[in-house]
Parts: sequence; C-alpha cells; structure tokens
Amino acid sequence: MAIPRGITLLLMSIATICKAYDNQAPGSRLPVLGWSSWVALGPGGQHPIFDYCDEASVKAAADAFVEVGLKDAGYTGFHLDDCWANVDRNSSGYLQGELDHFPNGIKTVVDYVHDKGMDFGLYTCAGSHTCVGGRPGSKDHSTQDADVFAEWGVDWVKQDNCNTQGMGRPEDYYKLMSQALNATGRPICFAMCEWGQDNPWEWGGAIAQSWRMSGDHTGVWSSTKAIIRASAAIPSQYSGRPYAWNDMDMLETGNYEQAAHANGKESNMTSVEYKTEFSMWSISASPLVVTTPIMNCTPGNVSKTAPWSSVQDSSSCRIVVKTQLSKATCTKDTSFGCTGNGGMWTDDGCRGTFLVDGQQVVCDQDGVGTVSYTHLRAHETPEHLVCRLLLEKKKKKNKT
Repeated sequence: MAIPRGITLLLMSIATICKAYDNQAPGSRLPVLGWSSWVALGPGGQHPIFDYCDEASVKAAADAFVEVGLKDAGYTGFHLDDCWANVDRNSSGYLQGELDHFPNGIKTVVDYVHDKGMDFGLYTCAGSHTCVGGRPGSKDHSTQDADVFAEWGVDWVKQDNCNTQGMGRPEDYYKLMSQALNATGRPICFAMCEWGQDNPWEWGGAIAQSWRMSGDHTGVWSSTKAIIRASAAIPSQYSGRPYAWNDMDMLETGNYEQAAHANGKESNMTSVEYKTEFSMWSISASPLVVTTPIMNCTPGNVSKTAPWSSVQDSSSCRIVVKTQLSKATCTKDTSFGCTGNGGMWTDDGCRGTFLVDGQQVVCDQDGVGTVSYTHLRAHETPEHLVCRLLLEKKKKKNKT
C-alpha cells in the first residue's frame, strides 16, 4: 500500500526537525552557559578594549571566572572571541596566537583554563578574514584550522560569517568546518554565527549545536528589543531542542560603562532592561554567554533597583557620608541609609562616597528615584551577581 504524498512530506518534515548534531562535545546537549572576552578584557588590568586579549588578561579572567562563582553556578564555557589570532598564519599555513600577546602559544592558556575545570572556546570566521581584527579566516583552511583547534584541546568553536562573498550558501560552506571538526576525532561543539540570514534554524541542526538567529547584539534597548522580536518570530517547531539551539548572541547584562563598547555602542540599559534581556534569553532557550569584565567588579558598581523595605533597618548597620558628590543634600535615613549585610540606598538625588560598616562604597548614580547597592543573596539581580561574589571573596582574603 502506497503512503499518501501528504503523509510522506509530513514524516520528512518531522525527521528534519528532530535531527540534531550530537558529536559528544562537552556541554552541547543544552544551551551553553559561559563567558566571552568580547568586551571584557584590557591590557594590564586597564579598562576593557573591544575584542582585546592577551595571555595575562586571559589567565586573570579564568581566575576570576572561578572566584566570582560562575563555575559554581553551572557556567562552564570560557570563550575568546575575535582577539587571539595573529594576522599571519605560520610558515606551514596554520593559525597561531598573536605573537606579542601570546608568546607561549594558545595551548598554554587552553591548558590553564582546563586546569580550572572549564571548557575552552575559540572564534574563527568562515570567510577569508575575521570580522573585527582582519585576522585569517578559515576559507580554504577548514581542515588545517580544525586540526590545530583539536591539537590545542579546544572544546567549542564559533564561526562567524564575514568576508564570504562568492562562497555560495551558508548551508553549504558551514558544513566544511563541521565536517573538519568531526574528522579530528575530538568532540568539539560547533556554534555557527550566520546572523540568521538564511533561516539556519531550518538546517543548522544537522551540522551545529547552535546558530545565531540574528545580527549582533549591543547593550542598548533597541538592539535587545529587536532580537527578542526576531526570536519570537521563529516558528515554534524550530524553537530549540537538545543539541540544536537558536543563539540570540552574547549577553550585555550589567555591563554599563565598565565594559568596552560593542560595535561602537556603550552598554547603557537600565537594571530592568538588563533583567528583561537575561530573562528573555533564558525563556527562549538561548545560550547564555555573559561578557561582564569579571576582574573589574568593585564596590563602585551600584545596582539600579529599588531598595527592599523589609531590610531597611539603619540600626543594624553603620553608614556615614565620606564625600558628598551631589548638589542635593545627603541626609541619613531621608536620602541615604544602609540595609544591613553591607548594603545601602540613596534617594532624592543624593550621590557620594560612603562608608558602610567600614567598607567604602561609591553610590554615584544620576536620576530620579531610589538607587540601591547590595550583595544580599536573596535579592541579587543578574547585573551585580558576579560583583557580589567577588566582594565576598575579597572580604574573606582581607580577614585572613
């Protein structure tokens, strides 16, 4: 008995949707939880520079990844974006780390990250050159690049989509790196960055564990809204499944001015907008890759959430104004106060440097309304999670 054509097409469609790229790469069944160097690193502890990295900053970030609690919270991916490769391949045609930034080679930092129990990820590009640094792309070098990634011990590879003119369809040329990675014999997670231009959710599941479903995300609300809308427009049957995830791009949550400017735009969302970003990425089953400068968290990083009346009890803590920075008068218990457990709040335009239980806190946030600074675990928000944990770590070190 012949199967009706309509049923045949339905079965073929179901088979396509259910197909997933499982090559046993670590952490690839679920959306990746990780951190990226994208806007987070700078030389010698300086303010981050867009897409910068060197051996010292990478090792410092790996240390901070553990110290601030990301690893304990389940984050495993430690990723370098378009910052690491030398502008020239070596004499044999293989990629190499930027010679003055990685004098001991890339494997040195890969091993350092692995020793801390994290997975290591690197960026490349499908075209002739990378998008930001003009470094060598993987065009005509897929096998060589996959081989050296495997030799170094890389666990995750992101492939961008710049400078691919004349290469044909992304569905075809992205297969080249996918096949080359699998041919190495090392399980490596493959993250396509095709920008959603050719509906990668319809075909990406056969060759990658994730694919970008939109253009680049920057830390401004218009960008965040546009990506949320684009994600919601993807048909529900392509909304994610094991080993096959729509990637809404890296998170800007909590970056404010402490991070480098992504694509020339400073991350300037409000606390509520940052929380919306993080929440919608999670609801959409996107990989969650934060880009916070995790080595630079200080007491001066204030949150913009309202204070919590249930813990506003100035009798349980001590606070004084060290330096008033605002024209508005700072009056204790009227325009500023402490909340216990090292937290404080300001209101009515009060801004300044304060001593909270002996610890200096800068609360210099413009705007109308109440501003709170805290590291209370019960009330933490994504943008100051890493800062809170880092502060606790520093306190313990100071006591010993």
